[in-house]
Amino acid sequence: MNALRTGDALFRFGSGGFVEYAAIGDKTVVERKAGFRSIVAADGFVPANPSERFPVRGERMAVYFQVEHVETPKGVVVQASGKASDMTMEVRLDAHPEPDGAVCVAGRFVVRGKGWVAGMGLAFPLVLDPDPLRRRTTVGGERRNETWRLDQNDEDDSETWKHKVSDTRARWPLWRIGGLTVDAPHHYLVWKANATTTAALPMDQGTRCPGWIEYANRTAGIRVTWPDIHRHAPAGFTMDGETGTLTIWLHPPSIRPLRCEGEIVRTGAWRLSINGDQDL
Repeated sequence: MNALRTGDALFRFGSGGFVEYAAIGDKTVVERKAGFRSIVAADGFVPANPSERFPVRGERMAVYFQVEHVETPKGVVVQASGKASDMTMEVRLDAHPEPDGAVCVAGRFVVRGKGWVAGMGLAFPLVLDPDPLRRRTTVGGERRNETWRLDQNDEDDSETWKHKVSDTRARWPLWRIGGLTVDAPHHYLVWKANATTTAALPMDQGTRCPGWIEYANRTAGIRVTWPDIHRHAPAGFTMDGETGTLTIWLHPPSIRPLRCEGEIVRTGAWRLSINGDQDL
């Protein structure tokens, strides 16, 4: 079954490699969507080009994985391998349940070959509330928590923002994407953006953050915690409130791509927990 049950919560690992179904009681929080790939090297690999110091041009390629699950006495082990251009990528995840109802996942990514890595991480598909105002993302900061909704419905309109047009209310900005970027061991940034093609709005920054992000709707929510995220910088999370994709980044695509000339290794350990009693 490739499933872990802890308390009232159920986590199931799917064909893409990561969690593709999660529920608490009768409330489903994570569910696979058609065409969804859960282990990703988002924005893909960029082929090596000796004539350029930095790959500002060139085709970016997604990496598709062959995935194997192994059930163990403690939990589930996921092994995946993929190839793009002249590089290969191997992923191993070790997952086990905790007594407090969370699932702990330890991951190791290994990239071998020659080229550029634009981003690598783990993503899973969230069940979205039909009301955009109810799609809430929260990130923990050094001094406070920052929260935003896909449709804030409480901010002034601006012609510089992309927006939706409604006959019944004003044209509020949509905060489609946002998250946490730890770009250095002693610096983090919480941000949100109208789209991937627009500039991000900084919400909070500091030297140390607790390393968690949470998505919630009116019935349930899921939190991902990376306690030692600063040791793994650059790293981070993004939440896409329009597609319902939450991504854990071992190398964020907003950071300068990594040049691979042999081997790159990235690791991390995360806690996934579900809250089934939201009040928005």
